Amino acid sequence: MTQATNVGDAAGNHPSRAPIGHTRSRHGFTLGILALLGLLCAGAASADSLALMSGSGQRGLGGSASVQPLVVEVRNVDGAVIAGRTINWSSSNGFVPSANSSVTDANGRASVNFTFGNYGTTNILASDPVGGTSMQAPETATGSDSITLISGDRQAGKTGTTSAQPLVVEIRNASGNPVVGRTVNWADQTAYTQVAASTSVTDAGGHASMGFSYLRGPAVGSAGGTVALIRATNSASPSLQSVDASVTVLGIDIMRLVSGDAQSGLIGTISAPVVALVTDWAGNPIAGATVNWADLSGGRVSLSSTSTITDASGHASITYQYLGGSGTVEATFGVNGVLADAVFVGVDGGSVRFVSPTNISGAPGSVSPAPMVIEKRGADNQLQSGRTVTWTLLSGDAVLNAATSVTDAVGRASMGFTYGTVESRVRATVGPYADATFLPVTTQNSLRMISGQGLTGTVNSPSAQPIVVELLNSAGAPVVGGTINWTSDPQITLAAASSITDASGRASVSFSYGPAGRWNIRADDPTVGAGRGPTTYVSAVGIETLRTISGSDQSGLVNSHTAQPLVVELRDAAGQPVAGATIDWAIPSGRGTVDAASSLTDASGRASMGFTYGPTAAIFGMDARHNGGLAAGGGFTAVGANSLSMISGNGQTGVIGAAGAQPLVVEVRDAAGNPVAGRTINWPVVVGVTSAVASSSITNASGRASMGFIYGANPGPGTITATDSV
Repeated sequence: MTQATNVGDAAGNHPSRAPIGHTRSRHGFTLGILALLGLLCAGAASADSLALMSGSGQRGLGGSASVQPLVVEVRNVDGAVIAGRTINWSSSNGFVPSANSSVTDANGRASVNFTFGNYGTTNILASDPVGGTSMQAPETATGSDSITLISGDRQAGKTGTTSAQPLVVEIRNASGNPVVGRTVNWADQTAYTQVAASTSVTDAGGHASMGFSYLRGPAVGSAGGTVALIRATNSASPSLQSVDASVTVLGIDIMRLVSGDAQSGLIGTISAPVVALVTDWAGNPIAGATVNWADLSGGRVSLSSTSTITDASGHASITYQYLGGSGTVEATFGVNGVLADAVFVGVDGGSVRFVSPTNISGAPGSVSPAPMVIEKRGADNQLQSGRTVTWTLLSGDAVLNAATSVTDAVGRASMGFTYGTVESRVRATVGPYADATFLPVTTQNSLRMISGQGLTGTVNSPSAQPIVVELLNSAGAPVVGGTINWTSDPQITLAAASSITDASGRASVSFSYGPAGRWNIRADDPTVGAGRGPTTYVSAVGIETLRTISGSDQSGLVNSHTAQPLVVELRDAAGQPVAGATIDWAIPSGRGTVDAASSLTDASGRASMGFTYGPTAAIFGMDARHNGGLAAGGGFTAVGANSLSMISGNGQTGVIGAAGAQPLVVEVRDAAGNPVAGRTINWPVVVGVTSAVASSSITNASGRASMGFIYGANPGPGTITATDSV
């Protein structure tokens, strides 16, 4: 049951009570009915009074117009109405009065309409600058615009590139309809991205989009890239309505030399090309990148160029002319200063140099799988064929296949060998020119990676294939039954900490990806020692997303159906909509009943569900889930209270025992702000005091009920209480 009550004083009087004041005169008694929200009794105040007559306590959607105006009344100290008085109107939180001021009419009344602002209850202030009085009318907005990120989130791209797809947001008003022509402000939240423009405008579907560029990441970057935020803000409510998109600027690009290192040549001749390879963090070649070259020797070579551009395969190269002496040519690339060095030696005659890998290791007494290879050039730097190369064992006990060999058509000669029991050193000589290399031996097993290098998968998912390694003994035979220990970054979950090699000497381990990023997995042979085994990197990318699109933050009457459904959107790891997926819906017991337990996503990846509010007022949530994991949802409020407001008839004065000049009028509205017709309003009937002429009356189609009254037998204020029977 709702009651409208009043204490009859000058501050805080309730509009559903009519405080009545009496004053004695030579011709009889005068009664004063005070307004609920602050009217003063005639003859009881010492200044003008400002009272709210009607329009307080309204509810409406944000951006909608008030159903009725706010009406105030100004009276002087004698209780007479004041015409022509200017009343100023003001508010906050997005509530907008239709005028900054209005003037009281012949009845001393001034009014103003208003537009509901942002969600919540806000006071609209009426002030009388002449009388120095003011009052506040609380009004409630039941909703506001919403801004939602629709697509483009969780993209990744390399530095210096533009986004593969734009960021798209959607703005809807409190009624769930698209807002057209609304300006959306875009702002980078880090120094790692740059939006294409600072604003864009919503289209007919309420959508606004914005492209962006990936800039450099931090000086020390993660293999998984650097996360950057871009914020979209609804210009109509920048302090309340914004959404952030998360994008990733992919790691630090890599450069390495693939050929041309450790050259030597005759003074005045041209070197073989020095070739650098530029790749991104994932090993993909980068075309069109600028590689800068520098001579660090102080003029011992002359470079063919100080910068070159990578081709489609990511390669860039230069040559140089030998001017005399030794030194280093340095290649640098990118904003992070990636560099690689190539050393050189300029000589004044012919040369011999090893072109095969130096310091090749092997098991004691084993035959090398590959020979040693040298290259012979003459004083003119031309390759020399038919030259005899003498091979000499300088130390150790390795066994050479022969003492000499002859250079072929391209100036190269080779020599096979068998490892000794200790490290050996071998020299190759042609005339006065020679070069040497070491042949170290090892008695340990060797462990190499067979498959699984560079695997990529979805975050928090199992790997599609295992990591496989092969364990060989010092003689190159498979080791059966050997233990392989596995370790990884903490973001990776291994299926086992160790595994055993099979008949082929191979062992494997499965794993599950963790969060997005590039993580390592290492295999170790415990007989050799931890940390010396092969390491591979695996990359976790993308994840399905389920997000709320619209329908959240609604309120409705108990036992009523939602005005609009809750809408969610499911996208895959690549950001594409997932159609035909099952979304399960749930509401806490007693709070409401969903229309169905589940629904399917449509072609745009969206699913929706309405529900019926429960029988009691409450604030609660509704959950949407996909496969029992991904979750989204919305918050809702069930309301069940009506409002009872005084409309007119308060503030009257009259003679003892006489009838009131006008009836008392009250208004009943439901929780949604709609008039309630046919509602019984109870009024007090008490002999001898100011009271109603009947015990009840019924509200009409406008939700209003009226009642006449009789002034009491004693002078002074009186109160009549109107009560909503429901």
